Amino acid sequence: MTTNGSKYIRLAVGQPQEVQIAGDGVASTSPNGSPQVEFPLMDGRTLCATPFQAGKINRVKFLPGDWLRLAMNTVDGKSLTAVERIASAPPRPVATPAAAEPQRPTGPRPAAAQHHTAQSHGITPIRERAATMTQLGEVLVNGLPHDPDDPGPAALNGHSSGNGHKPSPTPAAASLMRGDVQNILRYYTEAVDLAVAVKKYATLNGLDLGPASFEDIRCIAATSRIGEQRNGGSH
Repeated sequence: MTTNGSKYIRLAVGQPQEVQIAGDGVASTSPNGSPQVEFPLMDGRTLCATPFQAGKINRVKFLPGDWLRLAMNTVDGKSLTAVERIASAPPRPVATPAAAEPQRPTGPRPAAAQHHTAQSHGITPIRERAATMTQLGEVLVNGLPHDPDDPGPAALNGHSSGNGHKPSPTPAAASLMRGDVQNILRYYTEAVDLAVAVKKYATLNGLDLGPASFEDIRCIAATSRIGEQRNGGSH
């Protein structure tokens, strides 16, 4: 037990104590007038023992700094004190911290997570969009790559060259060889190429534009011709 704000400690039945002795005991008188021996401890407290308990402590021949375990028990109505030297300080119980609630990461998310989120909301990531625009530009400049499974628009007329959208050359009617007709044909072939490229670009982004009609091709060709005329091109 402890007294006077834990500065003085005394043995109590069933309450063992582990203390680190700092020096020899000094005889004194307890508050109730009984003789006692005060042993200084390394932590600044004082162990107050009865003369009988002090004898038990002195028998272990301790040195300053030694750890002692003191225990007092009652057997057949008699108080018995046991004293033993221990190797080191007794282990202190360590409180187990409560499981912390998992926190969401505050840093930048991995690229894979950002990509998944963007796709789940129907948004094409900027990096993918830029790559797709680059592919579209290459298609517009160099034409569509060879695709043996894509017969191209020529299949609509029952002809397939197996090399994308441009059929094998066949003899053309004389009326088609005129310069003005050739110029018109150029607008239409460019319009077909543009329509195919736009449709593939839309498919890459999850959009289905459906089949292009002749009216769609005619509008694209007319727009290209008007734009070229405004820029001082062919008439």
